[in-house]
Amino acid sequence: MEDIIEIEFQGVKIKKSGEYWKCPFKCHKDKRFPAPKWKTLKGFEKHLNSCPNSPSNIKIKEEKERLEEELKKKWIQKLNEFKDSIINSISYKIGDECYIIDKIVLKDVYEWARTRWVKVRHEPILHFKPLKIKIEKIDFCEPKQEPTDENLISFLLINDKYKINELIKSEEEAKKEADEKNRIYKQHLENSSLLR
Repeated sequence: MEDIIEIEFQGVKIKKSGEYWKCPFKCHKDKRFPAPKWKTLKGFEKHLNSCPNSPSNIKIKEEKERLEEELKKKWIQKLNEFKDSIINSISYKIGDECYIIDKIVLKDVYEWARTRWVKVRHEPILHFKPLKIKIEKIDFCEPKQEPTDENLISFLLINDKYKINELIKSEEEAKKEADEKNRIYKQHLENSSLLR
């Protein structure tokens, strides 16, 4: 039986390189390792059908991205329709001062030792404290799911950073919540060390 040295796949002619077949679509990204090659045509064809860079799979990917983009535009349009009514319904207004709980990393999991990062603990040492902020902007974040009447308020973003449920009205409440978070996290670290 004569050995096949050339095939055509989705309009692309592929020639055998010596004893091996190599993917012409340059799907191999990791430069630390050599690109895979196939000795049998059956194995090579199996790869071609699943290759993410093949013409058909590229078309499928582009179509999926186009549909996702169209869907996202519809969601953003829906949010914009309700924007004014939602912003007017919340108790926070631009110019108001409120508090959020700020998370500070006191000691990270990794520390720099001479020439490299070294893992020195299993979990970071965190501290929570109240932080006073001034509301300068109220807008919607980019939706990752379909906006409905029930979840519209969850898309609100304060100062491009904070969700509406992260805001706290008074300093006293913020201090209480920060102390509780510190207590819970300390308990979590103690429980974790007992399990190790």
